[in-house]
Order: sequence, then C-alpha cells, then structure tokens
Amino acid sequence: MKRKCAVMIMASLFLMILPACGRRGDGQEAEENGTVIKQMIVEVNGQQFEAELYDNATAAALENILPMTLSMEEMNGNEKYYFMDGALPSDAEDIGTIRSGDIMLYGSDCLVAFFKTFETSYSYTRIGHIEDAEGFAAALESGTVEIGFRMG
Repeated sequence: MKRKCAVMIMASLFLMILPACGRRGDGQEAEENGTVIKQMIVEVNGQQFEAELYDNATAAALENILPMTLSMEEMNGNEKYYFMDGALPSDAEDIGTIRSGDIMLYGSDCLVAFFKTFETSYSYTRIGHIEDAEGFAAALESGTVEIGFRMG
C-alpha cells in the first residue's frame, strides 16, 4: 500500500513538472531580448505607448536622461532615429530580425525606434520594445516627428 501511494505521488509530481519544461511562452522573448525591468512611456502626437525597457546598461543610462522629447528623423520607411548629444553604453549584437516596436541603439549615440519588421545585417544594442507596435506605427507621420520619452 505504501509503495502504491508513493508511486502515485511521484507520478503526480512528474505530471505537474513536465509541462513546465516545454513552455517557451512569456519567457522566450525576455530571454532573447533581455529581462524586462521597467516601463517607459513613448508619446507621439498626444498618443501614449507603453514600452518595456530591458535590464541592461544602455536602458539604465537612457532612463537617467529622461524625460526628453526628440525630433526623430525617418530613414528607409521603417525607423525613426536621433543622434544623441552624448554616448550611451553599448553592447551591440547581430540582431537578424528587427521587430516593429523595437527601441535600439545604433553605435553609441543613435537612438532608433522601429515601426516595421524586417531582416537586417546591422548590429544594435537592445533597449526595449513598444508593446502596441501597430498603434505606434499608425501614429507616426512620414518624415521628422516629435517623440517624447519618459518613465512610466
């Protein structure tokens, strides 16, 4: 009887643990992009968008200079960029696929907000991601746009 009970308990524990081993949902993106630590608000033409900042030195340095409003220029019909007055810490990596809503650093002083998904061979440092990427893309006008950044 004791043996049967022990086997039942072990089988139950195994069935509870097994599904967790195969999950890749919420943690997968955070694992690929860095752990999310804080929320930032990105504002375009009066519309506010929440952005998740990753746990890295670049995001922390950006947080230290917020709030700010930047006149961001458009490039290639897929991104808005701004050359900062000073350098931020960088840890560039080959990104491969840039996703709409990604906020990254090019080099050490160029802040970039992407509004289209595409493949790239360029290297960037990840800073964060705008949660409503579709809404963000729809809010942007072509050409130069004023974009505000502040902690949420």
